[in-house]
Amino acid sequence: MPRAAVLLALASALGAAVVVSSSGCGGAKPRTGTSRASAAPSYVARVNAVERDFARAVKPLSATVTATTTAGRARVTLGRFAAAVRALVDRLRLINAPPAVASLHARLVTELSRYERVLMRATRLVAAGGSTAFGRGERALMRATQTSAAGIDATIAAMNARLHG
Repeated sequence: MPRAAVLLALASALGAAVVVSSSGCGGAKPRTGTSRASAAPSYVARVNAVERDFARAVKPLSATVTATTTAGRARVTLGRFAAAVRALVDRLRLINAPPAVASLHARLVTELSRYERVLMRATRLVAAGGSTAFGRGERALMRATQTSAAGIDATIAAMNARLHG
């Protein structure tokens, strides 16, 4: 698999992690008789709607990852992944999280923003050409994908625990 395809596969991996993790948000109903019961369903519905839009945006991008992906195509696709993550972050920032998960919501937004910056850096390195720059972008994206996926999973699990106690 060419290195361009490896970069795109890494970006796709985080896209899949966000979709899988976020789709778990709201799986159980909050306990009735608590303040969480009124705010949680609305919050979960908004977060899930944003996640669904993100999934729709990245699904066709994931399909472009092939064994023959060129560096030029990788640059374009990485840029589109970064734009999709940016849109996700922007929409999540507009959501008013219930107090029980406000700090976790902020942590999720921060983690995704960090990943978007890594995607943009990888896009610039691919555009710069050369195997050294490409290798740096590939390694940074690999580390960021692993770290971000783990952080997103942990954050969403903690959100679910607080919302659904």
